[in-house]
Formats: sequence, C-alpha cells, structure tokens
Amino acid sequence: MGMVFVVFGYIASYTLIFALSLCIAAGLFWVAELAEEFSVLTGKILKWSIVGIEVVHVLLYVDGLFPLPYMLLSMAANGAFALLLHDFPFIELTSIKFILGVVGVLINHFCWVHFFYQVHFTILQTISFLVIIVWFIPFSFFVSTSVADNVLPSGPSEVAAKKQSNIFIGLVNTVTDLWAKATDDLAPGLAKQR
Repeated sequence: MGMVFVVFGYIASYTLIFALSLCIAAGLFWVAELAEEFSVLTGKILKWSIVGIEVVHVLLYVDGLFPLPYMLLSMAANGAFALLLHDFPFIELTSIKFILGVVGVLINHFCWVHFFYQVHFTILQTISFLVIIVWFIPFSFFVSTSVADNVLPSGPSEVAAKKQSNIFIGLVNTVTDLWAKATDDLAPGLAKQR
C-alpha cells in the first residue's frame, strides 16, 4: 500500500471519530434538555425502563445462556437505582442509595466483562448486552441529574437547597469536604492557620 493512502486512512478515521463524538455530545445535550423539560415523564420512563430491563434479565436467564448469580447481581444493581426514584428528580450524591447504586454498577460491570472474557460471544452481542443491560439505567440517571436544577421547590427553601443534585457541584463539594476533614484529622494545627 502506498504511504499516502495510509496517511489518508488515519486522517479520515480520526475525523470520523471526532464527528461521532460531536454527534454523541449533541445527542446527550438534547436528551438532558428533554429530561429537564419533562421531569415527571423522565421519572416514569426511568421506572418503566428498570422494570423492562428486569424482565429482560428473567428472560435471558430462562434462555439458559447466563448464570443465575450474575443475573441476580445485575438485577440488584438496577434495583439500587430504583431506590433513587423515590426522591426523583432530587439525587443526593452522599446518600447511601446513590453510593449503593454506583458501587453496584461498578461491580456489575466488572463481573459481566469477566463473564464475556470467559464465554465468547460476538463483539456485537457483548456490546449490546453491556449497553442495554448494564449501562443504560446508570447512564439515564446520570443524564437526568440536572433535572432538579429547574424544578420549583414544593416545600421549604432549605429542603430544596439541601437536595441540590447537580452532579458536578455535588461531587466537588463532597471531595472538598472529605479533603478538609482528612487534613483536619491528619494535621489539626494546620486547619487553625488557614
């Protein structure tokens, strides 16, 4: 092959990856805007998505290709996100429900990747399974975290302020608080000097 064709192939490939990334970003922005505009409908869609994926878990187990412990773990991980629906659209990053959901999806992801490493399916089957069964629910909650920013408070303003759900602000505040506590515990005299 000629060198010009190889260079052209690399340039075209990276251009397509860049264009695909922009399309995904635009699509996520659009979905987040829809979730903000229709927060009640978003909660209902999340609820029925969880129910639907739990039904798919049962059907896949009945089909006989997937082991029961992995299916139960995956159902429990999605069930942890179902607990967040009680307070939706308000999601607290420090709540035990949110932490349980994040830990559950991480364990679920690594278990399924390990399973697909041992049992060989086609790459399309593996990616389809991981996207729909493992990542869809957590990703949907991630996209809808900004929904509570535009919801009018229905109770005292202190409650609404406490339940701020912007994931980035909440994450920064949580990390800052943990860092301050850790430095105060390790060097108590340093905190008084600040």
